[in-house]
Amino acid sequence: MRTLKHDNIFTLIKYRNTIYIYSKGFSLKKLIIKLTSHDKKKIISALLLLLAAVVWGAAFVAQSIAGESVGTFTFNGIRYLIGGVCLLPMLYAQGSIRPNIEPSKILGGVICGMALFLASTCQQGGIAAGAGAGEAGFITAFYIILVPVLGIFLGKKTTSLIWLAVFVALTGLYFFMLPKL
Repeated sequence: MRTLKHDNIFTLIKYRNTIYIYSKGFSLKKLIIKLTSHDKKKIISALLLLLAAVVWGAAFVAQSIAGESVGTFTFNGIRYLIGGVCLLPMLYAQGSIRPNIEPSKILGGVICGMALFLASTCQQGGIAAGAGAGEAGFITAFYIILVPVLGIFLGKKTTSLIWLAVFVALTGLYFFMLPKL
């Protein structure tokens, strides 16, 4: 048993890969929260997804500002160049700058990269044409409704509740896109 943190409010104790939180004034028998390693992974993954959402949302604002200054291809070129440079330390950390990758995976990566390039170019072009950052983010998030639609072609069953959600989302998009009266 190891004490991780102790102050006037609570004490964190780690015992067999489980972290226990005890409040001041309670005996050690009164457990308030028990976080297992699975819970810690869920919390970390939720925080990382929240960080991704913040970065993704902030990117729309940057895109709308950049759309007034540089062209669509210039913006995307710089954006992906920065992304590639940021990945270089990760390749170095793996111990190999030239990993041994199967040709089929390279082809899959190229196809996914081209789809991402097309989507990013259309998105940046729409923002440069005058769509606001909020509109672009809202409309771009509608890729989510493609999941059940594409699932049909992959033989996946989709519940009626999902189809109701798709209908409500598309109805909301319709009203969102109506000209202001």
